[in-house]
Amino acid sequence: MGRSFPGNAGEEKAVLDVKCWGDQKSVVVKVIDICPCWYEPKGMAPYFQYGCCYKQQQHPKAGQLNLDLSFWAFEQLAHPEYGIMMVDYRPAFEQLAHPEYGIMMVDYRPAFEQLAHPEYGIMMVDYRPVDCDTKKSIQFDPGYISDKIYDNFPGVGWSWFAYNFQPMNKFAVVDAGKGLKGSAASCAELQYNGGMTWACRQCGSKEGFQPFAGADSVTFWMRDSGSPGKVPPVRLQLGNPDIKKSCNAKLDLATRTPQSRTADGWLQFTIPLHDFDCPEPALMNQLLWEAKPGTSSGFGMCLDEVSINRPGAAAPAAGPPASG
Repeated sequence: MGRSFPGNAGEEKAVLDVKCWGDQKSVVVKVIDICPCWYEPKGMAPYFQYGCCYKQQQHPKAGQLNLDLSFWAFEQLAHPEYGIMMVDYRPAFEQLAHPEYGIMMVDYRPAFEQLAHPEYGIMMVDYRPVDCDTKKSIQFDPGYISDKIYDNFPGVGWSWFAYNFQPMNKFAVVDAGKGLKGSAASCAELQYNGGMTWACRQCGSKEGFQPFAGADSVTFWMRDSGSPGKVPPVRLQLGNPDIKKSCNAKLDLATRTPQSRTADGWLQFTIPLHDFDCPEPALMNQLLWEAKPGTSSGFGMCLDEVSINRPGAAAPAAGPPASG
């Protein structure tokens, strides 16, 4: 937004004092996930999710709820360098009518008239879940995790988290305009031992929730933010911290030849799954891009079009050849 950082008035007391742009400033966002402090999943024992509570307290159902805002939503309210702030939130009813009404009728005519004349007002329909991009049917029984881990936005079933989170490591999960052909990339600024992780949480042990079962490789595009065209000093790992298992090999990407390059410095890699030397690849549920030990200075990197490949499936498209 071009605004300078207001500073942290509580820094001397080792607390974060967030200064918002204005007390009356608000933003409307779409909720795409939940992260309760006390999680009671169906068919499982309830447990306390420490990462979903701003303040950890002794009572399992206490604590202030944590919700993640996109970078663009956060910067509408306060400077993104704060990283966290207190907010009041409510359903966005007032975007359509005065909230004192409490209830209203909503016209879905634009969608309805694609199927029948809107004067009918009601009709019988068959419906099924489909992939948003291909429009192909999705089979949810026994479960579904997308082979697309990230492509302009996280894939179904996939989430992101920072590895070894420290203030010097900065992340933008969806960074608009930084991806291939101007799309949104997932970017990070890393120091020693920092990393970016894409994970299917609590996956790996149940049929339908084993994203790497039957896979033969992973493909992704990567770009060094400071030195485009250079391979960032990272190594790639495959594992499952939920069951404390990981593959034996940590792959140094600098020792590998990119499959393709673009003129603006993006590099495409396809990594065969067997290169990870993994006894039980079907049990794995996360990929970690970690700064290599011995990295003496910080660096920036972005990822885009991260996907899992299966035998017989169409190969991921290569980018345009580098010019010059």
